[in-house]
Amino acid sequence: MGKDKSKPKPANAEAEKAGCRAPGDKKLKPATHVKVRHILCEKQGKALQALDKIKSGEQFATVAAEFSEDKARQGGDLGWKSRQDVVGDFAEAAFKLNVGEMTQQPVKTKFGYHLILVEGRKAILRLLALHRPLHGTSIIFSAEVKETAGNIVPALSGMLWAD
Repeated sequence: MGKDKSKPKPANAEAEKAGCRAPGDKKLKPATHVKVRHILCEKQGKALQALDKIKSGEQFATVAAEFSEDKARQGGDLGWKSRQDVVGDFAEAAFKLNVGEMTQQPVKTKFGYHLILVEGRKAILRLLALHRPLHGTSIIFSAEVKETAGNIVPALSGMLWAD
């Protein structure tokens, strides 16, 4: 049987205090999307009750079904989200977490209080409307995209711009 991905990894004291990761934790890989589950509660007290249940060993998905007050009640699964798909504070917290990590305090947004569990991270390089570049032009990629894309761009450029 596979690993249970809905059980968050324990975090150290600094990560708990900050509500996410600690500076000394394993380096995050660049990501444009995260696969997340969440529990949304209107009141902070209810979110803290849900957090206590998870910390006592209950499955995130089970607690989400019991406590979440939104359409994600089916285990809290929101699927893959980019930073633009979610509100600012939610995105800030989610993209600081490694796979299997959960916020250790509720994250407040305009919708209420969220507990966030990250189940996956991926970087998606979108090649939009690539045409043969004009003579003397170049495409500039950020360092993060270069690291993520690796050798894909040179391989594609040979295929896309061949005479």
